[in-house]
Amino acid sequence: SGENKSTSDIDIAFDDENFTKIFLIEEEINKIKTLTKIDIVNIAKSEDRFKNRVKSTGKVLYSATKKLRAEDRLHNFSKALDKFTNVVDRVNDFKTEGFEDVYLDLIVKRFEFTYEMGWKCLKRYLEFLGLEAKSPRMVFRESFFQGIIKDESVWLDMIEQRDLTSHIYDEFQIQDILNKKEIYKKAFLELKKKVETGIIL
Repeated sequence: SGENKSTSDIDIAFDDENFTKIFLIEEEINKIKTLTKIDIVNIAKSEDRFKNRVKSTGKVLYSATKKLRAEDRLHNFSKALDKFTNVVDRVNDFKTEGFEDVYLDLIVKRFEFTYEMGWKCLKRYLEFLGLEAKSPRMVFRESFFQGIIKDESVWLDMIEQRDLTSHIYDEFQIQDILNKKEIYKKAFLELKKKVETGIIL
């Protein structure tokens, strides 16, 4: 598993596209006197990025997979955050052109998407750390407990705002997103930096 414990499972990867009788290896493994779970995987037909990661790190397959998944989610979150940041920073351009209504719609949509990518990124990062949380609220709660996110009030506010935009579209209520866009941007950027640092380490 992701943690190095005496009870952790063992994942063994090998790279041979011509070898198909994996059951022969499994039969030999079953003869070993251990209750530890041992999995065998042929990575010959896996994506090159995945194979290279397994070979270069020499880490167990499980850990390599978890890290790749966390990196992929971080990449998606970063792309969404870039677009959200771009819209936040262009507020004066929209006002100058008289597109305030369009700007509100756009900022809400960018916030929604960045929020979704954010909690999913956090979920994968928690899994990388050997932790599990399923719902967005559980993910944020565990992340706060682990010190990954810091400002509790900001994240609680974002959770509430996302719930509002999921069920209703009242311009007066969602105006709060526009008013707090810089605060949300700062929280998202801090999250990105925290996950980036954690994955690299």
